[in-house]
Amino acid sequence: MIEDISNSIGTKGLIHSYDPYMSTPQNFIDFIKLNGKTNYRSTLWVDFKNFKYKYFIVFFSEKGSGGQIQAWGLCDKDISIEKSQRIKKKNDSGDPFLNIDCGFPGDKNSLYKRIFHYRTIELFRKSHNCTEFNLIKTGQPITKTDITKGILRNVLYVEIPLNIMGEIKMALSK
Repeated sequence: MIEDISNSIGTKGLIHSYDPYMSTPQNFIDFIKLNGKTNYRSTLWVDFKNFKYKYFIVFFSEKGSGGQIQAWGLCDKDISIEKSQRIKKKNDSGDPFLNIDCGFPGDKNSLYKRIFHYRTIELFRKSHNCTEFNLIKTGQPITKTDITKGILRNVLYVEIPLNIMGEIKMALSK
């Protein structure tokens, strides 16, 4: 089944920062081992319709690490859209989404914009950096200056480099 998925992924992905004190990629890997899937509530707006394929890749960048990317996740676009459908526009105030399962419990005091439905999450053997990616909006590489200016406060739409996509497809084919 994973082999079929590797042919349903585009070359565009997201970089999403995570808080190492609240959650780490390993937490989500553990949820997937337990449940076969996991969900993640994000306070950041993502337009999942920007992705043409059924699946897309999310890269996990640790806050305060200078743009280090330790892991990637395979998301199901259709289920993510369906679970997030109560938030229609970027400016909507958010929703606690207390009724999703297979992940951290919801926090009724936090207003989330989107829900990611992960099929798999894997750690890279060697970390990558945001500077290896080009932003889709500008076509330019992410710079260290961008990172120090706080670019990771948003979800970044990026073009996935061939070498990184090769690593991901190899992992999916196992």
